[in-house]
Amino acid sequence: MRRYKLFPAWIAFAILSVGWMYFAGKDLNWDFINYHFYAPYEFLNQRLEIDYFAASIQGYLNPIGFVPLYALIKIGVNPIVIGGILALIHSLNFAFLWLISRQLIPEKYPHRSLALWGAVLLSFLAPLQLTMLGGTPLDPITSVLVLMALYILIRHVDEINPSRAFLIGCVAGMAAGLKLTNLLVLPAFAIGIAVGVGAIGIRGMAIAILAYCVGVALGFMVAHGYWSFELWRKMGNPIFPLMNGVFNSPDFSTANFQDRRYIDSQWWSILTLPVKMLSHRSAAYAENIAADPRPLGLCVALIILWLQRVLSREGATQYSIENRGNSAFRLTLVFAGVFYVAWGEASRIGRYALPLWLLVGPLIVATVIRIKWRRISLVVLCATAFLQVLFLHTNGNPRWTAAEWGDRWLEVNVPNDLKENPYAYVTMGTLSYSAIIPSFNEKSRFANIVGQYMQPAGANMTKRMRDFLASDLPLKAIFSSALQEDGYPSTSRRMDVNATLAPYGLRLAAGKCELAAIEFQRIGSSSEPESRARNHVKHEFAICPIEQNVEKETRQALVEMAAIDMVFDRLERLCPALFAPHGLQTMAGGRGWMRRYSNTNNQLMTDGAIVAVRVAESYSDVILGSVEDIQMHEFKCPSLVSQF
Repeated sequence: MRRYKLFPAWIAFAILSVGWMYFAGKDLNWDFINYHFYAPYEFLNQRLEIDYFAASIQGYLNPIGFVPLYALIKIGVNPIVIGGILALIHSLNFAFLWLISRQLIPEKYPHRSLALWGAVLLSFLAPLQLTMLGGTPLDPITSVLVLMALYILIRHVDEINPSRAFLIGCVAGMAAGLKLTNLLVLPAFAIGIAVGVGAIGIRGMAIAILAYCVGVALGFMVAHGYWSFELWRKMGNPIFPLMNGVFNSPDFSTANFQDRRYIDSQWWSILTLPVKMLSHRSAAYAENIAADPRPLGLCVALIILWLQRVLSREGATQYSIENRGNSAFRLTLVFAGVFYVAWGEASRIGRYALPLWLLVGPLIVATVIRIKWRRISLVVLCATAFLQVLFLHTNGNPRWTAAEWGDRWLEVNVPNDLKENPYAYVTMGTLSYSAIIPSFNEKSRFANIVGQYMQPAGANMTKRMRDFLASDLPLKAIFSSALQEDGYPSTSRRMDVNATLAPYGLRLAAGKCELAAIEFQRIGSSSEPESRARNHVKHEFAICPIEQNVEKETRQALVEMAAIDMVFDRLERLCPALFAPHGLQTMAGGRGWMRRYSNTNNQLMTDGAIVAVRVAESYSDVILGSVEDIQMHEFKCPSLVSQF
């Protein structure tokens, strides 16, 4: 019997991973700028009670998995080396996919070696895998743990005992503890264990599942226990700000936060999602363009296999006599199906299901080799592979923000005064840009008042926010803006910022502003000066002094906002599915008012006369009607889902 060794296969895919990492470029993605770099800084410097929502909601997610990345960047390791280390860690996924494929592809299959390489290569070509390979997200790291647990499950199919179930639970629990989105995979493992225990009876199954649950709890506590304790002690919620409808921390809305931007109201849309994943546009199931024909190819192959079993009395092929291989195949399908349903109902954000997209490669090959209608099966496999390569070519670089490697991972320019002296900074923006915070004086403090979560203003302002503003440190505002030659933002920008600050009792002071920036060169720039100038990115932040006790402006702003709140609150009652959670803080600006909904990612906006809504991932607004009509007349909630 020929052995197909793991190590040479992993080496090959590790080299391929590092090569892709270098080719695709450094990924300065939204989450890295928002919290990947700040979160470990917050953790290592014990800033939970110093800063307040400095990285918005995500700043309170478990930072432990980002500590090695932060350390490598801070000590000045070359970014190519950092990317290479990340790519090598991520390539462990392909080692476990190889092992899983060996369980799914029968040993007597004559082209087993080719099938193994093809299965893992199809996984490598998953668009979201290529997006994150060698980048900063935790998903490719936690997926290693998920695939490890799955390998243990199918390696011992029909032989799952309590000790193995406990081990599976420990590994899966650690994945969930490192990144909470992996909680979605836990029901799939529980059902997989129930199916895979073999003929040991109901009592044996119950003991195995209990052992799995104990393992999950232990693994979760190892990865998240300390952070849960810190959040519970300082914020009153062990997974703050999630599940705050249960824990009722005074520092967040008493609603359960859940990002549902890709979930629509039609329950059956989960069945059509593989077709939707063919779309060459962002927001189909991911923030970037990640068209992926493989899930649809797998569905087609499974339908053909089912039809063959229905129409043929002989079963699939001679390989079906290998009960162990087919048991592993069926168990993997059960796991993938349960995981898919849990993910589809709870999130539908593609990167949260990375293990699922990686599994598509082995599953489609394992399905095809079980179809005895060889020509049809080969057409399905070849068409899927061809379309995958074609789509990757037309998708373009899948990185969220592809940058040249340069000398440092992150280029931040901060004025010397802000490095040497501490201030209390109020930051403004949906993207918090908290990656710049470690470059400031370590005794400085930061609070994001206008971002993904709007801080309550007026009488509803939290105690922590009041205490922050009462700090002995001089106050400054940080907001995205260039400066004019006189050292000030433009007049319109100052008016806009002052309108936003007024409900919090703040306004820009008379002193001049300073400028900080994040700079990088987009990948693909030629050596031509014009090309490099065109692809040079510079995010500039005006840092301006602010003053308090502007009572007149604050009273006026709160009165005007109360009138707008009545309109927004009425729309929330009429359209609860579109605007959730309810009762969030309204933001004022120079051109009107806006309320951003963290669960649906929709935005209500008005200039005081007309009310409009901007649907998540859309760049256009839908007019709902006039303020007077919404207040005084009968209003019908629009079916925005069908429009977008």
